[in-house]
Amino acid sequence: MGRKKTPILDHLNVIKKMPESSHKHMRAARDRLIDILGIGKTYPLRDLDLTEELLKVSFNASAKISIEITQSDVLYSLYTKDGQPVLRAAGVPAESKGNGETLILETPAIAEEVTYKIRAAKIRTAIPDPESITFLHRTATVKVGLDVFLQAEIMDAELLDPTIESPAATDPRIIDYGARVNVKLKTSQEGVDYQLVALKKKNGNSESEEVALSDEPVRGTRRDILLQSHAVHEDTDIRIRATKTFDPGEDLPEDTKLLEVVLPLKVRANPDLPIVVVPAAIIDHGQDATLKIAETQESAVYRLYVRSVADRDYVHRSVNASEVIKVPVPGEPVVQVAKTERPEAWQEQEGYTPLAESRPGNGGDLNFSVKSLTDDSLIISQALKNHTVKEKEQVVRIIPSAIQLKSTALVLVRPDPAPALRLTVPVQGDKTSGTIRVVNGQPGVFYYFRRTQQGKDLGLPAYFHKRDDRDESQNKGLNQLKLGIDVVVTATPPAGSVGDTDDPAKIVPQPPILETGPLKTDSILYIRAVKAQTRVKTPLDVTAQIGVLPEIRPEQATVNSGSTARILVLASKAGDRYQLTLKGAPVKKARNGNGSDIVFITEPLSRDTTFEMIVTRPGEAGIAVERVVQLPVMVNTGI
Repeated sequence: MGRKKTPILDHLNVIKKMPESSHKHMRAARDRLIDILGIGKTYPLRDLDLTEELLKVSFNASAKISIEITQSDVLYSLYTKDGQPVLRAAGVPAESKGNGETLILETPAIAEEVTYKIRAAKIRTAIPDPESITFLHRTATVKVGLDVFLQAEIMDAELLDPTIESPAATDPRIIDYGARVNVKLKTSQEGVDYQLVALKKKNGNSESEEVALSDEPVRGTRRDILLQSHAVHEDTDIRIRATKTFDPGEDLPEDTKLLEVVLPLKVRANPDLPIVVVPAAIIDHGQDATLKIAETQESAVYRLYVRSVADRDYVHRSVNASEVIKVPVPGEPVVQVAKTERPEAWQEQEGYTPLAESRPGNGGDLNFSVKSLTDDSLIISQALKNHTVKEKEQVVRIIPSAIQLKSTALVLVRPDPAPALRLTVPVQGDKTSGTIRVVNGQPGVFYYFRRTQQGKDLGLPAYFHKRDDRDESQNKGLNQLKLGIDVVVTATPPAGSVGDTDDPAKIVPQPPILETGPLKTDSILYIRAVKAQTRVKTPLDVTAQIGVLPEIRPEQATVNSGSTARILVLASKAGDRYQLTLKGAPVKKARNGNGSDIVFITEPLSRDTTFEMIVTRPGEAGIAVERVVQLPVMVNTGI
């Protein structure tokens, strides 16, 4: 019997059942045998497997590409996708001879995603035969991780330290509260998403949490890109998070890291905090004012500055509300005072005095006390922040920034309820002459006189002019005695009283003279003080009692020339003091009343003379009242 033949189909079935690796080993062995016998021409196997067809490496790292079941007579080389040979450092080709097993080809450092082809060349001679060169069917794609060493800088923000001559991108910058910044990221990676973030300390915890500082991430393009921040309210170290997401089919996890660059950004204090007078903006003379700054920052320190309101600051016309501070006065027009000009950077304003106390913010309201105010006052606040400059996480210095809050507070102060007023009242018998001279009033205040607490005013008020706040030698105001809201006519200076100047601007106004009409000497006067600029008012704590006088007269209406005159005070009153004067100068020493008659004897007279008896009550509480009695004495010259 002859040998039974196996059908070709059966051979194919057997081959199919063999492992894939056995196929390749058998084909490689077959080709070697053919090459040795020289019975044909063979080519490298093209269907070799790559252990990893998709690799991922760190930025600027090399990849290792594994080729399985390599042929020992084949040279394997890396080529780019467009057919260019890949060189390692120093121009050495990325290639290696097969070893019959798995072969590793190492790539050069990779900075962006790349796909490699594997060239296989039979080594029959020292130089590969071009006819036996081919490329494997499979390619190797290498995905690149994140470059965390990209450079970045904050654009269009001032240097915290302007004295730096050659600033680095990482030197601290400073912006206004709530401003945004643009960060330029240089030579961004293509396909990588970038977002601004900050690391914030958790409350009561040393750990940090990451918060976003920008909205949607920006995709890298290999070029510079701009990242815009949210509004920034506190000192922040800006960081950049880079995220690379691979296609789902690539089966690679998302790659995300913080870039190494840190951009310190400092923020000035919030200028929009209101300064409010509590509980009310109108206070009594000499009272402490309480000022509240709301919603203070814990990172800031606050200090108040105070100055008196000058007459030129009051506004008595309709203006834009943004130009003035307003305080309503019950029953009177709203008081308007021009706002203090606010410089961009803090500087001490003319006329303002700082409070000794400065206080750190607490995240809530801060109350300050301004002691014993006697004038209408404007109050501003400085907000200061101390910014730390660090090197290697260590604080190396502190640089402050300061601003003036936009808000200005206005405190209106009522008139002094106990001024050192003194009234000079001419008296004729049991009535006054109808005028009262008022001295020692508070400058800038009208004094209204009444017979009863709620009665009608006795004529026009007495007003006391101010001196110019910038030049004490001059009277206050345009055209010197002009209030801007009213006209007050001063008394004409007595002849010869001008002194060294006839400049009206420098002549001190005469004390006001009230026209009250005749009043009984037992009258009590009630006085209401009203600020001229604000119409804020207060009743005086004390009254003015004119007081009944005893009979005061010359003993003789006419005396001979060269004789003395006797001035009598009949039944003088205890508590009164009597001073006889002539042209304002004492004639004799003052005498205290004691219930008995008092006699003043003058010097010899040679002409008609009018003496004045000034009667006061030194020990009586209340407003000082000088009652003046005219005492004419005729002189008989015998002509």
